[in-house]
Amino acid sequence: MSEVLGADADALDRVSVSVDQVVRHLDGPTRKLNGAIHSSPWSGRNADLFRRKWDSEYWHSIRLASEFLKEASTDLRRNAQQQRDASAVGGGAQAGSGQPDSASSFFDMLRAIKRFIERLHGDPIDKPLFDNGADPSDIRQGSTGDCWLMASLGSIASTPRGKEWIKKVITDNGDGTYTVHFKDGQNVVVDNVRDGGSCFSEADKWAFIIEKAFAKRHGGFGSDFMNGNFPSEAFKDLGLQNVQDRRGDYGDDYSDADLRMALSSGKAVTAWGTIESSSGIHGGKGYHAFSVIDSTSNSVTLRNPWGFNKALEADGVTFNSDGTFTVSLAQFRQLFNNLEWADVP
Repeated sequence: MSEVLGADADALDRVSVSVDQVVRHLDGPTRKLNGAIHSSPWSGRNADLFRRKWDSEYWHSIRLASEFLKEASTDLRRNAQQQRDASAVGGGAQAGSGQPDSASSFFDMLRAIKRFIERLHGDPIDKPLFDNGADPSDIRQGSTGDCWLMASLGSIASTPRGKEWIKKVITDNGDGTYTVHFKDGQNVVVDNVRDGGSCFSEADKWAFIIEKAFAKRHGGFGSDFMNGNFPSEAFKDLGLQNVQDRRGDYGDDYSDADLRMALSSGKAVTAWGTIESSSGIHGGKGYHAFSVIDSTSNSVTLRNPWGFNKALEADGVTFNSDGTFTVSLAQFRQLFNNLEWADVP
């Protein structure tokens, strides 16, 4: 009888269950802590700064760790099933059979970890400026609280004109540096080395380059400008035209005509507001901006610049693994009190 090299499928499943338990222990208390931070009577500048840092950096980092563990658990279960399938077909994975074995399962896990690390901390140096053109899916916000900038870039890249216009904003200098052109005539030169707090680079690095230029222009990634602003400021800096904002109490400051016009006219549109934990979108009370990437007469599709949605509990909402989700027009008006838009040149 040939020696069976296959990994123990039951053991892989047990590890997967253990990882799932860790995720639950991480997610549950973190949500409670998040709620306590935002509901505590602590007030003043220090309180505001801490809550902003929690929302933009600490909470976000914990969510990324949770995402990694969930992905690892999925890979473990998949490898366990591969072992069972191989055993069912050939009576066990044999040497030279080409079936999954303990070594391949191990290296599959290493590759999964490597993919995740590259996705979160991908070094932009070896990546093209544009892999397949600008797209909202290229954006994965880092620990800087610049969802306002990331959301604005995603909204621009969601329009046909915006995809082409973004290419004109950046000049590749051919020496590992890039020049980003701003409306006021300032040309900011940056390299392609990732700084602390910057966004992550996936298939390409155009969003990373623009973000780094914004940080250099406005005092660094730790500046107040970068960690608390409006998408309209990004639109203005980049030179979009007819920048508009409607800021009110859950949609009271923009009419249905405003909403439908902005969503149906090919404009770059962002939406943000104070998202309560009951909506599930932010996981506690906090400020966060989203890219509006598509709309119909009855619904709006948005994208979270984090690149994922977790702890989402809003009724009747379709959530996707790439950070997009779809809400009805009524839900959109209820959830988002700020609507900002601009024309792409």
